[in-house]
Amino acid sequence: MRPSSRFWRTVRAPVVLTLGAALILAGCSLLEPGSALQDDLTARRGAWESLGYTDFAYTMAVRCVCTGIVDVPTRVTVTNSGSSALAFVSSGDPVPAEYHSWYLTIDQLFDAIQQAIDDKAELISVVYHPDLHYPSSVVIDYSLIQVVEEVGYEISDLVPAGSPSSTMERVHG
Repeated sequence: MRPSSRFWRTVRAPVVLTLGAALILAGCSLLEPGSALQDDLTARRGAWESLGYTDFAYTMAVRCVCTGIVDVPTRVTVTNSGSSALAFVSSGDPVPAEYHSWYLTIDQLFDAIQQAIDDKAELISVVYHPDLHYPSSVVIDYSLIQVVEEVGYEISDLVPAGSPSSTMERVHG
């Protein structure tokens, strides 16, 4: 066996893995407004807006070490497209005012995703509801090496006002 052949066999795997990872990371950082993520966001926002919901309720859990209340299911009631009531699901107690800014309306979630795309966040993960088109799971991380600026949202149980399964009365009552 030639010494140079043993050298390349030993070095080849780490070099190939490093180059592969670099190409993948470069591809992720080349996120431009015309990307699939942008196209999906634009289409889903349009589909959501076409539903015309202005009054509805949903459950949201915010995942961020910066909030002080991590992953606590909260019922968000939206009236005239603006958040009007926040209550913890487990107790029905209102969410203290200092935490209100962490709970986004659906329109604000779309805006946050757009801002992350525009700012070229290092990680943007979005799952949309298959029928209602709202973002049902969102993770945005502007810097993969920092922990405090990563934020995630889990949204479920969206019910338009007046729907037979609406829980808006329970939140308000």
